[in-house]
Amino acid sequence: MHVGQEKRQPDGKRWLTLQIAGAAVFSVGIIAFSWLNPGWQPWSARAPAEPEKTTIDPGPARQGQKSDPALSAAVAPERIRALLSDAQQHVDAGDPVTGALLALEVLRYRPEPGLEPADRAAVQRILYEAHFNRKERMILNGQIGFIHSAAFSADGTRVVTAASDRTVAVYAVRDGAMIVKLNGHDDEVRSAHFSPDGQLIASASFDGTVRVWDFARRSEAHVLRGHTDKVVAVTFSPDGQRLVSASYDATARIWNVADGVETAVLKGHGGRVLGAVFSPEGQRILTASEDTTARLWDATNGKPIAVLRGHNGAVVTARFSSDGRTIVTASADGTARLWNGSTGEPGPVLRGHTNQLISARFSPDGAMVATTSRDATVRLWDAATGAQTAVLRGHTSWVNDAVFSPDGRQVASASVDWQARLWDVASGTNRAVLAGHQNDVRETAFSVDGRHLLTASADGTVRLWDIDGDVETKVIPNWAGKIGGTPFSPDGRFVVRTGPDNDARVIDTESRTERFVLSGHSAPVVAAVYSPDGSHILTGSEDGTARLWDAATGDAIGVMRGAHAPIRSVAFDGGGREAMVLSADGTMRQYRIFATLHDLAAHAAKALPRGLTQTQRLQFQLPLDPGQ
Repeated sequence: MHVGQEKRQPDGKRWLTLQIAGAAVFSVGIIAFSWLNPGWQPWSARAPAEPEKTTIDPGPARQGQKSDPALSAAVAPERIRALLSDAQQHVDAGDPVTGALLALEVLRYRPEPGLEPADRAAVQRILYEAHFNRKERMILNGQIGFIHSAAFSADGTRVVTAASDRTVAVYAVRDGAMIVKLNGHDDEVRSAHFSPDGQLIASASFDGTVRVWDFARRSEAHVLRGHTDKVVAVTFSPDGQRLVSASYDATARIWNVADGVETAVLKGHGGRVLGAVFSPEGQRILTASEDTTARLWDATNGKPIAVLRGHNGAVVTARFSSDGRTIVTASADGTARLWNGSTGEPGPVLRGHTNQLISARFSPDGAMVATTSRDATVRLWDAATGAQTAVLRGHTSWVNDAVFSPDGRQVASASVDWQARLWDVASGTNRAVLAGHQNDVRETAFSVDGRHLLTASADGTVRLWDIDGDVETKVIPNWAGKIGGTPFSPDGRFVVRTGPDNDARVIDTESRTERFVLSGHSAPVVAAVYSPDGSHILTGSEDGTARLWDAATGDAIGVMRGAHAPIRSVAFDGGGREAMVLSADGTMRQYRIFATLHDLAAHAAKALPRGLTQTQRLQFQLPLDPGQ
């Protein structure tokens, strides 16, 4: 629970009413505005909407296909280019899925034979961008309003979400199917978590209750009553036998999970309690409050151990390090502070942010801290000294959350700018932009194995992203063999040469003249090969990317960005339908190559995890019924 988020939100009931009314007014307005302004062509959909999977027909239009003004505009050359421009802007913004969906719309209304060569090349390039580099695996939707929290089960097979529509939902990671929606709360649900063994779920709600759910029975086990105001957080003890809840009534409470009995009330704060967590061994509890303090409590009897004073603004989060020896607090005063985890004695003050903090988290080994702020940055700190080690810039609005990957090598951040980002801890560089949400991204969570990331959004969805590799890429770590190919075309007429600069050059072997230059890499090209049929060229660079080129024209077809180290060698399989890329860290990545644009489009239509929303179709002046 973050104070910065809470202060800018109305309560759940009023917000749901406003959303429904606002959506109706917005939709009528968009239709009227589009009718009165046929030339209006916004590049992005900027309204929350529930995505629906769309069936895309990449082939020729059906005979007798209906037409309307939008369709007439869509087949005009300028309309085609406008859609492709919109698609490319989404790709550039980190949302290749929406880009690919718009490219498929181009093919729907202007089949491949009717496309101008430049438009055809653009469609192919956009579709390959989604194919090579898409990290968005699936979308979990089925709730309305804000998704306030999302968490994996300990075994990584399920996700539990808490939403402003008063429900808790559980989804299967395997296919994104909703397993169950749990109803019972009378106001929005702010937090939901699995027990360590995955058999129970605890949820906290603005209705003033905590509820414990039996997952196997899909039913409510206990309703925990005692708080006299909204409950904003609930957490299981490490052994799963107790719960601690935090409430706006200025208390935290300890509960026995087996029978739902309240065992202690933690009183002392002079303002709303915003969070409460157990220490790693379960013997202490840490609370954060708007009263400018955090407090340390004995988890066995609820007695106070220490009051952590020093902040002059609300303490919005407080957490233990993995060994429990250190505490970090984040405050609306613009600082984070470190404390002794047993005694509460103060340590270094983390100064550098230029606005209120929203979150602070330790790395898995406790050596680093990541803080987020309304100043649109994530900052990394040395937990021993308090020294700032990196400022991660890229977001354009408040950063709500930042969490380390299980191996501590990456940080994922979530922002009000509708994006999540992946950062490399060692270098501080932005590894990926994860775009596609249609409203604030509230929080993120890595799976235990670090392969997947959850993002929870105010658009009513949770998205699951592939982190280790891209969704359609086969990743083989610790590759022991060698790969390679020939730089000569099959007929021997051309050869592709690499040099000391960042380009590759195709040379005519008879005239020894330069046919064209393959430009685009940002570091020296170290490998280049022709496909067996001579239709493609594959290059690999020290910039960590491989690129696919049209061998007849020298045009760029696609960029393969998944590697985490410089590329050492590249190759095609015997049929030329698979590109193989070996990086310096010993990881092999294999990418499927398609014989025709039609094959690529047909694959994209089946593989993409979602369709355009109804609001997006309105704003892009596309038929609301994709079958029209």
